[in-house]
Amino acid sequence: MQIKNTRRTVVIVGCARDCETFLPAVLQNVATIASLYSQAAFVFVENDSTDNTREILQKWLSNRPHSFLLNPKVSRAHEAKPTARLAIARNTYMDALNSHRLAWFDHLVVLDFDNVNTTVISNESLAAAIEFLDNTSQNAAVFANQRTYYDVWALRHDVWCPEDCWAEVESRPAYLPRHRAVERYLTRRQLNIPPNAAPIAVRSAFGGLGIYKLDFVRAARYIGLRPDGSWICEHVGFNETAVRAGGVLYIFPKLLNQAPPEHIYPRLSGFRRLAADLDPRSYKGLSPLVSRVVHLLRNPTTIINQESPWSRWEPLGGVLTSGPGACSWSPGRVDVFVRGTDNALWHKWFSGGWSGWESLGGVLTSDPAAVSWGADRIDVFVRGTDNALWHKWFSGGWSGWESLGGVLTSGPGACSWSSGRLDVFVRGTDNALSHKWFSGGWSGWESLGGVLTSDPAAVSWGADRIDVFVRGTDNALWHKWWDTN
Repeated sequence: MQIKNTRRTVVIVGCARDCETFLPAVLQNVATIASLYSQAAFVFVENDSTDNTREILQKWLSNRPHSFLLNPKVSRAHEAKPTARLAIARNTYMDALNSHRLAWFDHLVVLDFDNVNTTVISNESLAAAIEFLDNTSQNAAVFANQRTYYDVWALRHDVWCPEDCWAEVESRPAYLPRHRAVERYLTRRQLNIPPNAAPIAVRSAFGGLGIYKLDFVRAARYIGLRPDGSWICEHVGFNETAVRAGGVLYIFPKLLNQAPPEHIYPRLSGFRRLAADLDPRSYKGLSPLVSRVVHLLRNPTTIINQESPWSRWEPLGGVLTSGPGACSWSPGRVDVFVRGTDNALWHKWFSGGWSGWESLGGVLTSDPAAVSWGADRIDVFVRGTDNALWHKWFSGGWSGWESLGGVLTSGPGACSWSSGRLDVFVRGTDNALSHKWFSGGWSGWESLGGVLTSDPAAVSWGADRIDVFVRGTDNALWHKWWDTN
């Protein structure tokens, strides 16, 4: 995608300190971003570098108009807390927008000059992000994605990360060792978001690269400390200004940079995990043994539940006459399907909060099976009153019902290994597993043998891999898989 005949203008800003190693690749991405606009200005803030960062930036900016290299002269001696120093540095480029008459530009691009932006950021993904940003008046900002989304400290999302993750770690219960709190509040939130997923609305994010409409953040300020002096991610307060102005912020999954390895928090295992559990420094004030014993004595029936990442059970209402089928097309989105008392298909979804129930019609004689191959796409399969397989899909809107034939003696199971691919499994009249797939068009039925006494369940973990599970005549779990790799 190219942005043709654009009249958009941009100010590209960022902070740099000891970034000499990364600058050649980062500045190439900066040049790519600038090429998508009719006019670009640059405001870079360098502070306290001990390498050649300042000299490299000076040389790069020297032949570019509307270019400024600033130094707020904030050292560790003046401000010990790094988030406060970062806020001062970032507010330096915000102050420059007015003092250098740059506030009339259309967009503000904020990017980090470290390893998060050293991989090539494609022209196509940048153009798509900019086009999406300008698609509606309330779109205020888009932020980068990574193969593993790392920046949960800057993230605010009602379900995914509603609060400050590091504050949750530090306020953990006394019985919970620090590494387990990090797993709970950071590791499990560092998700893999498919690049073809729909944009994800958030209250705050960053990920090393953000593109803002300047109208929403012209008066915004970065804040690095709470009133009590504790650290806070400086992007959160800045982004709140855009939200208060009526703007909507998005993570744009197609816009990919890379996750810095030092900001990924893997789960400890084996001896390292045991050692961390036994390390008194992992606990808040009590030894591991005393902490666990005190907690158990005070909460003898709830210790397991309180240490578990599982929530309590939540009622979602409705009157069901089948089991549910569910799928998700992106983080923060869940779609659930059931058969109602009228034997029709009913639908409820979660996207920041639960919807009401929606009837999708039909007459079902089985549990529904649901699968998504990508953003804004859902496929639902059921057995009809004629014992055939019936299919309904969502792609921007719901289709009618489509018969796929066959004679089913079970409900269906379904999965997808890639965009445009569907695999459906049922029990046939011979009690064997039967298979039908879609790849540009529907196949015929294929028998995979076996003797089933249940509905099949199917799942795919990646391209050309399918795993199917059934109950056999011995009431044991049986497994069959497809793998061409």
